[in-house]
Amino acid sequence: MSIEERAALAAERNNLSKILVSYSIVAIMLLLASAFVFTVTVTLSLTAADTRIDKVIGIADKVISSFFPLVGAWVGTVVAFYFARDNFIVATQSAQALLRKEPVDPLSLKSAESSMIPLAKATVKRGSEATLKATTLRALLTEMADKNVSRLPLLFEDDRPFAVLHADRIRQFFAEKGAAIDQAEATLQTMLADPEYARWLPASYALVGPSTSLSDGWTAIQTQKMRMGRLGCRDALVTKNGKADEAVVGFLTDEVINRERLTATQ
Repeated sequence: MSIEERAALAAERNNLSKILVSYSIVAIMLLLASAFVFTVTVTLSLTAADTRIDKVIGIADKVISSFFPLVGAWVGTVVAFYFARDNFIVATQSAQALLRKEPVDPLSLKSAESSMIPLAKATVKRGSEATLKATTLRALLTEMADKNVSRLPLLFEDDRPFAVLHADRIRQFFAEKGAAIDQAEATLQTMLADPEYARWLPASYALVGPSTSLSDGWTAIQTQKMRMGRLGCRDALVTKNGKADEAVVGFLTDEVINRERLTATQ
């Protein structure tokens, strides 16, 4: 039986116990009233000669002997259902608590710092803004191929973030522009001359801090991805406080986060 079914059954039994307890109390009160009326009626019907104390005691004894075992049975029923009701209430509350409790995301227990690629181990390209913009796209593709990577963070000389380029985005740009550009000579500045790519390149990554959870890091990447539309976002750069004017200390990719999620669920 599922948790939902148990919760529904417990709630149904709880309602039933409330009804039985209420009716039982009413029944006991009616029986007590009936016994009182019966005793008074019999006593008043006695003749003056019969109103001796032994007669009254005899009547009361018969009423007590026949009535109170029945009252005892009713009281037992009421008590039993009262405690059963409490048990069902506890069971219902526990089941409802389980239904309300959200599973813990294992990614929320790990920080970006624990899973990121430290800057010292990451493949990056540094340079001044002018140097980076003058770099040819073919040279960037060659560098990525030589270092066996498909994405390349571009950083200023002081390690502040500039962009994150993917090899498939460069190829996509070439395919879309075709003969309109000299692909052998096209530079990063050529890409920035296109309005769509000019908007995307500076926002091609999300920013997070070292203590940011992987769950929040994933959310930051997905949020930036939606903002950038078809060109998307797949990476986060880790800075001291998650700000763009700080030096990058690590590189966090969607592949790293997915790998951590897969490991956590195994």
